[in-house]
Amino acid sequence: MRKAGFCAEETGKAWRADCLKAAHKDSAGALTIFGDGGWQELLPQGADLRGPVDYYAALPDICAAAGACLNCTSPLLPHGLTQRHFDAWAFGGLLLTDATPGLALFPDELTRPVTFRAPQDIAPRFKALRASASAVEDLKTAWREELARAHTYAHRVRTVLEAVGL
Repeated sequence: MRKAGFCAEETGKAWRADCLKAAHKDSAGALTIFGDGGWQELLPQGADLRGPVDYYAALPDICAAAGACLNCTSPLLPHGLTQRHFDAWAFGGLLLTDATPGLALFPDELTRPVTFRAPQDIAPRFKALRASASAVEDLKTAWREELARAHTYAHRVRTVLEAVGL
């Protein structure tokens, strides 16, 4: 069991490294990563690694100002979503994410434009999105509306209460 978990984690590191390398190559050196020193081993040469940031004070502004935020799902949670799938949009950002079955939680018209299946798909997906500033703003608005419609903490609590019969 431990070996399977270790292998999944190592596979996840390789996936993140491949995605970051592809994003860096096509970003003309404008790739910035926020996190601890553990990221250094995954980054392509020349990537800008900055330290961890306060989730509540700094992260919303960083997401909103970024050209895009990148999500690479861990194979330890192959059907899962990360908080990034919700927060990047809520903060006014744009999220590019790898394809994970967890995205079925959201409407296809929202996930299709921001989902990649291989590292080499990241740059074309980003370029297509950035080709129209108004389309990106419309997408961000649609995501925020969807999150408010069906994905708040109140919705989560209601789902749990209904599942336990309350």
